[in-house]
Amino acid sequence: MAIECGKILHEVGCFSNLPIELKSQFCVEGVACLWHKPNMNFEPLLSAAQPVPTHAILAIFAVVSGGLQFALPKGTIVHRCIGYIWVSAMFVVAASSFFINEFRTVGPFGPIHILSAFVLWALWRGVGLARKHDIAAHRSAMIQLYVFSLLLAGGFTFWPGRIMHSVLFG
Repeated sequence: MAIECGKILHEVGCFSNLPIELKSQFCVEGVACLWHKPNMNFEPLLSAAQPVPTHAILAIFAVVSGGLQFALPKGTIVHRCIGYIWVSAMFVVAASSFFINEFRTVGPFGPIHILSAFVLWALWRGVGLARKHDIAAHRSAMIQLYVFSLLLAGGFTFWPGRIMHSVLFG
């Protein structure tokens, strides 16, 4: 089975510079290739009506800058500057979502707009906690905001049929 999987991986072009014997180690039965490079295409995102491109680009920026924020030293001027930029980006991401009405359940709003309202409140609270020097609560609030609003909810944007799925997988 391993050699057959390796041949499948070789045929679809995965690990093109590895011998078949090594490729077979990455094979899972029923899956042709786990590490196949996605066929990214930004056209669906860039051709979408506003505010979708702005929303998505700022959300991607917030994922990257938020991750950077976790890695850098805390309490510095750099931390504060990146933090204010991140909060501003997140504010625009949350506010712009009210104009994206793909899944309507109540008038122009859907379930994701509950999260957007929560994000706006959580941003205000997180900044307020930092200003009060309640660093433990600030840290907790911002980590939760990052995980739930960007990673978890953002993950759903890659569902088949959504624009970001088309961007990532072609």
